[in-house]
Amino acid sequence: MGKRQDLTGQKFHRLLVESCAGKDIHGQILWNCICDCGNRKVVTGSNLRGKTHSCGCVHRENIKTVCVTHGQSRTKTHKIWKGVISRCYATGATGYANYGGRGIGVCERWRTSFSNFIADMGECPSGFSIERIDGSLGYEPSNCVWADRKTQNSNRRSVHNITANGITMNISDWATTLGISERAIRGRLSRGWSEYAAVTVRRGECKRFDHCDASLRVRANHPIKKTL
Repeated sequence: MGKRQDLTGQKFHRLLVESCAGKDIHGQILWNCICDCGNRKVVTGSNLRGKTHSCGCVHRENIKTVCVTHGQSRTKTHKIWKGVISRCYATGATGYANYGGRGIGVCERWRTSFSNFIADMGECPSGFSIERIDGSLGYEPSNCVWADRKTQNSNRRSVHNITANGITMNISDWATTLGISERAIRGRLSRGWSEYAAVTVRRGECKRFDHCDASLRVRANHPIKKTL
């Protein structure tokens, strides 16, 4: 019989071998091991080289992950997580061209685990969705927040910025400044108003301005005088 191999000090997955523990009833050599989680376990040499990767904590963690995912599979947060992965990696998904097609991806920590995603982001608040802080970067903890629709519209690549009196803002912010709706500003633009006029004429002056000469209404970057 060959000399027994001493496994003391060797690491097998999460198990570190501390000492020999004799033999089992079948004559297989047993080893005292300590797991990364701190628990101790006696394992045969063949199992250390085979199917035993931990004291049992890996199995418990996997069960916990399955239970968490299953219990939240119909929640808004889980649907958002699935949607993020889909538009970044499923070539046939709606929006893929604007995400995965542009090189936008999901970090490994989130892509492989919903549990990690929810641990980092928490549950999605009502009326919010996921938003990337830097639109040129992917989905990862340091670049994502929960944001409401107005914040998302402000960060959109296709946002329409307008400059007037040296100030540049998107339509949403101009609407807030004027105290009118975004729809009202877009309506002005569709009726031929200049961008300057669309974001500087206040609510009470609209009717007078709509009836003035068309050539005046399309003069960009020119203040609309009160005489109009």
